[in-house]
This record gives sequence, C-alpha cells and structure tokens, in this order.
Amino acid sequence: MTETDGGTDTGVSDTGVSDTGVSDSGGGDAATDTGTPTCDLSAGEERRIGGTTAGGRFSPGSDQIAIVTFEGFSATGLEVLDLCGDSVSEIATGDSPRPYIAWSSDAATLYYSNADGVSMVPAAGGTPAAVVADARSMDLSPDGTTIVYADGGDLFTWDIAGGAATDLTQRGTFPRYNAEGTLIAFADGGMLRVLTVSDGTIADITSLDSAAFQPLDWFSNGDLAIVSSTGIERVDMSGTVTNIATVSAAQDIDISPDDSTLAYRINGMLPTILLGL
Repeated sequence: MTETDGGTDTGVSDTGVSDTGVSDSGGGDAATDTGTPTCDLSAGEERRIGGTTAGGRFSPGSDQIAIVTFEGFSATGLEVLDLCGDSVSEIATGDSPRPYIAWSSDAATLYYSNADGVSMVPAAGGTPAAVVADARSMDLSPDGTTIVYADGGDLFTWDIAGGAATDLTQRGTFPRYNAEGTLIAFADGGMLRVLTVSDGTIADITSLDSAAFQPLDWFSNGDLAIVSSTGIERVDMSGTVTNIATVSAAQDIDISPDDSTLAYRINGMLPTILLGL
C-alpha cells in the first residue's frame, strides 16, 4: 500500500485518484483535483490513478475501471476503482495478473490473463477460477460466451460453455471485440486488421509502426484507438488516422464504452492516466 491523496496510509489501497499534475504525458491539460468526479472529465482534462498500475479496462457502464496493481516490478493483484466515487475494491491478490482484462456485460465478473492463461473472478471479489490455459492477450465477447486470445503468435477462440478452442488466425495479437461482438480487431506484424466473426474474412485497415504492438480498442462508432510512435491515434475503417494524444511510449490503452475517457499509461511502470475526450 502507498499513500493516498491525504498523505496517510489508509490500509485500503494505493490506487486512489491523484491530485497531482501529469507532466510527462503531453496529452492534455495538467491533471488537478478540482473536486470533479473522475467520471466527468472534460475534454483534454487528465487525472491519474495513484500507485503503479497497468492494463486499465473500463466497466460496461463506464463508471468503474479494473487495473493490475504492482509492488516494484511484480504484478500483485487486481483492483476496481469507482470512477465517480473514487472508492477502491481489492479483487484478487497474489495471482500475478498480466495487463489484459475484460468485464462481463453485467459487470459481475472479470476475466484476466496470468502466467497460467485466463482466469475469472467475481468483480466484487472472490476466488479466481481458471478458464483457459496458455493464453496471453485476450478479450471476452460482449455476449459472454467466447474468449478470443493470443497464444504463440496465433489467435484462438474459446467456447466458455463447451470448453473447446478453435483456431482463428495463424498470426495475431492484442485481439479486441467491437461492442456488437461482430468484429475482432488485432495486430498482425506491421498491420492493423479486422476479422468479421460471421465468416472469418479479414480486412487490412492500416499499417502499424513498431510502437503499435500494444493493446488496442474500439470507439462505439466503429473507429479504433491504437498506439503509434508519436502518440495515441484514432483510425476509421478506411484507414484514416487522427491523433488523440501526443505522448511518448504509451501502453495499455482503453476507451470507455461511452467514448468519454481514454485510459493509458506511459512505459516505465507509471500510474494509469485518464484523459477526457
């Protein structure tokens, strides 16, 4: 545990929302504590989640964010931050989670990667249960029936009810479903690609530079958010790229389902940053 905003150890969590400026991001105005809830950030306003965190993933209601917490360079557990009230819940500890998290559509369950594969745990806290072995980056379909995941440089889907894996592509990583569950975006070498779930067809969207090998995400209108060497970009299905934030070495990006907030961090084990869009 580390100190919270007030400077005292509460014994609850080290991931309260910070009131200090984010001077190294360049993506918006300095982050200051004005009493505005984190769920109501104005465009360009930034706040950061205190402590060392990674893999931030917004809940379906955009009012919570699940994060991986660290002690030094070691991942120690999962926490859920209430963005509108700034309360923090410790969900799982000692499981060495990786920064790949997904919520069930009812916000009752979290799925996440760890050294053994993918596990699930109640979002209110509880005992994790293994779901898939040998998986790294992953996502859960919006209907909660399927996990898409990368293993050994290939993509697979896992039928949760049936407990069976299906080859999806021979190459790919960082898969992410769109809100409807009809498309899966992923990185494949130097290309951003989108797979149509119904027939398996794959479309090339745009080329990626070496910095783009990071998790990506969808906007509700079907645009994508990706990392580049110059910042965080918005890409439409025609391949047109628009800059969202000019930052160096961004990682772990996620867009809130209501499109109001971008979560990311800077490489180097820094706090997760929230940027109003």
